[in-house]
Amino acid sequence: MSTADRRGVRDAIGRAGTCLTGVLLLACRPAGDPRVESGRVDPVGYPLVEPRDDPGYMPQVQTAEPPDERVRQVEPEDVATNVALALRADDVTADEPILIYAERGIVVLGGSVSTLQVEQQAMNIALSVPGVGTVLSRMEVDAPLRDDLDIVVEVQQVLEDEPAVQAPRIEVEVDDGNLRLSGIVGTEAERFLAEHVASGVDGVRSIQNQLQIATPLAQTEEQLEATIARRFEVEPELAGSAIEVDVDGRAVWLTGVVPDARAFERARWIASRAAAVREVDTTGLVIGERP
Repeated sequence: MSTADRRGVRDAIGRAGTCLTGVLLLACRPAGDPRVESGRVDPVGYPLVEPRDDPGYMPQVQTAEPPDERVRQVEPEDVATNVALALRADDVTADEPILIYAERGIVVLGGSVSTLQVEQQAMNIALSVPGVGTVLSRMEVDAPLRDDLDIVVEVQQVLEDEPAVQAPRIEVEVDDGNLRLSGIVGTEAERFLAEHVASGVDGVRSIQNQLQIATPLAQTEEQLEATIARRFEVEPELAGSAIEVDVDGRAVWLTGVVPDARAFERARWIASRAAAVREVDTTGLVIGERP
C-alpha cells in the first residue's frame, strides 16, 4: 500500500461521525440501526469509528495484488453498489447481512456473518470489484459454541474431502474455537485452499495458518495442475473464466478465456506463486466472453 493510501485509511478510520451516503441510504445511521433486511446484502453507509470490544483490535486489511491503478476512477456510490451485487451473486455470501462503506478506493465491510469463510470470501469478493484497492473487515463472526474435538474432526474431514489438499500431512489443533493448521503442503495454492475449506467449519473463530511449503519435488506435474486449477475455482475475481492449466517442468501454461484484464493479471499472479514455477505462459489466455 502506498503512503497516500495508508494516509487515506487512517483518515477514514479516524473521521468520527462521518459516513458515506449509500445507494439505499439518505443519511448516516447509527451503528445499532443498520436496517438490513434478512437475506439481503444492501449497500449502506458504515461508520468506521465503532471499534470492537477487544482491546487493541485492528480490522483485517487486504490490498489489491497486483495493484489496481483504477481505484480512484470509480464513484464511491458505484463501488458500494457493485460490491453489494457481487456479494449477492456468490453462493457463500448471498444471504449474509453485510454492511458496506466505500470511499476513495477503500471498502469497509461490517455486520455479523455466520462463518470465518464468509468473512474471508466477502473480503476477496470486494477486492475483486473495479475501483477497490483496499478492504477492511469490521465483520463479527457469529460462530456457535462447539466442542473443540468436534471441530477437529470436522476440519480433518473437510481437508480430506478437498481433492487439491494432501490432508495426511496437515496437523489440526483447536483451542476454544481457535484453529491452528501446521505441517507440510506442496504449494502456496494448497496452503490457501486448506485454510479456505477449514474456515467454513461452524465454530471456528480464528485460524493460525502455520503450514509450510515443501520442496519443489513434493508434487508431480499432475498434482500441481490440479492444485492451481482448484485455486482458480475459488477465486472470486476469476468467476466467469474458463482456464485450463498445463505444467511442463517448471513452466505453467494457461489457456482459455477470462472476463477482463484484471482477471488476466490475477490468474497469472496466482500461477506464478506455485512452488517450483519459473515461468507462466499466458499466450493462450484471452480476454472476452466465455463460450
